[in-house]
Amino acid sequence: MTKKEILLGRRLCGLRVLVTRPEKQAKKLCQLIEAEGGQALRFPTIEISDPEDFSTVDEIIRRLDGFHWAIFVSINAVEQGLQRIFSQRDLPKNLNIAVIGQGTAQALAAFRLYPHLCPTSGYDSEALLAMEKWQHMEGEQVVIFRGNGGRELLAETLIQRGAQVRYAEVYRRCLPSPAAVADFHQNLLDSPVDIAVTTSKTILENLCCLLDDSLLEKLYVTPLVVIGTRQVQRAKELGFTQVWMAQEPTDTALVEAMIKHEDRL
Repeated sequence: MTKKEILLGRRLCGLRVLVTRPEKQAKKLCQLIEAEGGQALRFPTIEISDPEDFSTVDEIIRRLDGFHWAIFVSINAVEQGLQRIFSQRDLPKNLNIAVIGQGTAQALAAFRLYPHLCPTSGYDSEALLAMEKWQHMEGEQVVIFRGNGGRELLAETLIQRGAQVRYAEVYRRCLPSPAAVADFHQNLLDSPVDIAVTTSKTILENLCCLLDDSLLEKLYVTPLVVIGTRQVQRAKELGFTQVWMAQEPTDTALVEAMIKHEDRL
């Protein structure tokens, strides 16, 4: 990289970066990579779809007045959940909202809503559960908006602390189509990537599941940028040899992690 490129802020010039986020959430990250001179290769390893059956979700929406807390665990939970709610009713005025992470809080703000609780440090279930409010939940009715599956820690811990908990699974995580996977394979064969980015364990595991052995072996020695210590651990278990962790769960922090280690490429 030349001194001129550094001064112009093109600190990823010539680098090819694999972005694996769902399509809607990848836009800003790709723009930041490209603003730094990098080339973003988009391959969502998760596609977000509606649940196959909305009956349970709709029943919870009808009964929202009986809940004390609604917890949104992700940006997709906010977008999919609130769209479904507002298609049927308004939010009850006495319903408190909690979110996990600043990105989810920002998604809430797009609906002109603001959380009553959001961890100021940390961006996972553990961070939310560590807050004083959640230590004693006797008699509290809680609904957790999320996708299909996922971690059970949040609900299990709240139940242990006295809460009654329901899930509203407002979206499904699906694998990309076989045609999209085939195109991606060919793209990697034509031009390998210099850095890969994954932002959840599911995205990471799907990426490994979708690649054939020869491409996976190459990816294992490619620097991988992740969010959180749980992803670092899982990446190493899967076989990645260079794992770089972003300091925060933001697009800017992901790019900064790439730049910080760029001289090791």
